[in-house]
Amino acid sequence: MGKLYQLKSQKGITLVEVLIVVALFMIVLGLGYTVIHYSRTTFDTGTTRADTQQAARLVKNYITDELRNAMEITTDHSGNGYGVLELDAGSLIINEDTVKIDKQIEKIELEVIEENNTGSAILKMIINVEGDYEYENEILLNNLSIDQLDIDDSVDLADEKLYYSNP
Repeated sequence: MGKLYQLKSQKGITLVEVLIVVALFMIVLGLGYTVIHYSRTTFDTGTTRADTQQAARLVKNYITDELRNAMEITTDHSGNGYGVLELDAGSLIINEDTVKIDKQIEKIELEVIEENNTGSAILKMIINVEGDYEYENEILLNNLSIDQLDIDDSVDLADEKLYYSNP
């Protein structure tokens, strides 16, 4: 009876206890990895979306700065002194200068939509950037009415150049 008592009174962990602790540790580790992976994926998606939106807004700012105070806007080149907007190989080109943007621009469409109560024309601008992001904005043309615009209802800068003159 003395030996049996000695075996029962010895302190230590059994193999079953070790396996349970290892299994619980693996479950906690797996859950932690899942949370970290999901957080990283969400962060990357958000960063990509923010970069794409920033590229579209940058293009919008350049085009708005060029066209807002234009005295004439046309698709027919009829002389010197005109500024030029075009889309070539995914890049916006203003007067032969390429605007540096990290994302590729797929489409820039300008559409004459209305005239406000002061008689100035309004252009609707639709910019498609890689990753299926579409950005819409309107440009108030301070110096032009709809009758003075020499463009069709819609102009796609990937297909044709837009000429304009500023004061």
